[in-house]
Amino acid sequence: MTARNSGEREGILRWKAGGRALGIALVIGLIGSGRGGAEDFSGRAILSDQTYSSGDIGTDVFDQIYELRFGRRVSDPFTYLLFFRGEQSNGHSTVADETSTLRFTQLEPHAEATYTLPTIQLFGRWDLVDSRSKISGSPDDRRQLEHIFSTFSFQPDRLPGFRFLFQRDHASSDTSALDQTRTYLQGSLDFRWKNLSATATARRSEFEDAENGLTRKSDGVQGSLVFQDTLLNNRLTVFANALASFDRETDTTRSRGASGETPVPIFEALETIDDTPEDSRGDAGIPAPALIDGNLRVPTVIDLGPTGASFQNIAIDLRRFTGLDTFRIDIRDSGGNVVPRGEPVDFTVYTSTDGIRWTPVAGARTTFLAPESLYEVTFPKTVARLFKVVSFDLAPTDARVTEIRAFFHDEFGPATTRTSDIKLG
Repeated sequence: MTARNSGEREGILRWKAGGRALGIALVIGLIGSGRGGAEDFSGRAILSDQTYSSGDIGTDVFDQIYELRFGRRVSDPFTYLLFFRGEQSNGHSTVADETSTLRFTQLEPHAEATYTLPTIQLFGRWDLVDSRSKISGSPDDRRQLEHIFSTFSFQPDRLPGFRFLFQRDHASSDTSALDQTRTYLQGSLDFRWKNLSATATARRSEFEDAENGLTRKSDGVQGSLVFQDTLLNNRLTVFANALASFDRETDTTRSRGASGETPVPIFEALETIDDTPEDSRGDAGIPAPALIDGNLRVPTVIDLGPTGASFQNIAIDLRRFTGLDTFRIDIRDSGGNVVPRGEPVDFTVYTSTDGIRWTPVAGARTTFLAPESLYEVTFPKTVARLFKVVSFDLAPTDARVTEIRAFFHDEFGPATTRTSDIKLG
């Protein structure tokens, strides 16, 4: 095998008004390709030094980023990708006569594999974000976020198709008393005959909050029938849809009380840019299934970074009236990497009864969680079917929305078991 390599070097010098800021960055890239394009290797290193001062406030930070990417097509149906990103920042900040030092390290390995045939599709992905930070005068902090996602589908001709989905997320933090694991399994059968399509789904989810002593298990089934036809030489369209579901949820706490978090399924998401979010008659939004597909890594077109725009509208339909108090909006850069800085983006929450007129929810608060690369939007618990979040201001670095997730929280007493049934139909 032969390979050709090329290196790229670029020096960047930036000045900023309002105080004095100087940033110098050196970018070094390496690109390699195998025979016939079946194998690709690339990497880059970004070394930057940034100094800022204004009055009695100043910072001086040296940042290093290293990336390696190796992908290979083993055969026509089978490909895999390995990726690694490491970042380290060292520096200090001064406020008046007080100086504090900081050190931040983050490691992000990633692996995925795809096997595709006309009737069989198999996909698996693993992500890990391991960050460690140390600030003088504060305890050391280590945070981890591990994500596993896989799907398998089999769609034969003129026979029912099958799809299986598995997802597991684990988040932990030393200083935030965080140790949570979520597991989700789903299997579905679908069959189409002429103008009629039918789908049956079974699902199971488990949530373990080790720090707060809460365990939640949920089992559910769902069925749907859809009929669609055209009559009178395509002048009349007939459409009918029937949907029914049943879920049983069991919450158990140990010797002390706990605050329990419940994920809420989102059936449809839409996106648009609209600076009049209280009235959607002019722009109801475009369906965006990628916002609710469970893939936290692949960025969508929703740009919250310097090249984006304010008033990004993300609307969701729960298909039933449910109380919510939290949204999590996952973001990555255009290459699928976590975003270390997300401020000062702020989100406003709206509700609607018809998807046209929207009412803001008072008390919404936005927090950027860097180790998990997401915005958490909290607000007083509100019952509605249609919700919308609208962004204001822009992040200082490349930031694209990958997913939106909805939750509500409950308080449980000590040594409690509670079972809830949720019916839709």
